[in-house]
Amino acid sequence: MEAQNNLRTVSIKDGIAIDPSQTSLPQKRHGLPTYLLKQTTPLIIETRKRGTENPAPDNLSLKRTIWLDEDGSHYTIKDEISGTMLAWGLWLAFSVLGWLRWGLRCFATDKLWQEVKPGKKQVARKV
Repeated sequence: MEAQNNLRTVSIKDGIAIDPSQTSLPQKRHGLPTYLLKQTTPLIIETRKRGTENPAPDNLSLKRTIWLDEDGSHYTIKDEISGTMLAWGLWLAFSVLGWLRWGLRCFATDKLWQEVKPGKKQVARKV
């Protein structure tokens, strides 16, 4: 397993680290960690960290354009918001998936988009 510390950090338990160049492993595997195990010893991979410890903060920028009306009595404003919001994006994706699951369940009950009460399992009927 090649280390990818930006995705996860793991530690190996009960394995003895060895030099891969002194084994019969293919040359392309020599850059990877290699462990010696007995047949009765399991390889335990313990996850110490997942993802980044300090993810980039949400980054938003606002571009505002203001036009003064011809008679000078009113303004027209156009705002453009751009950037990234990781937490909001994940929440939105999770919410959309939940809504789709609910919608498909309602649709499958032959009652086209009527709410299914929690706890009641309804089976779709063939037409």
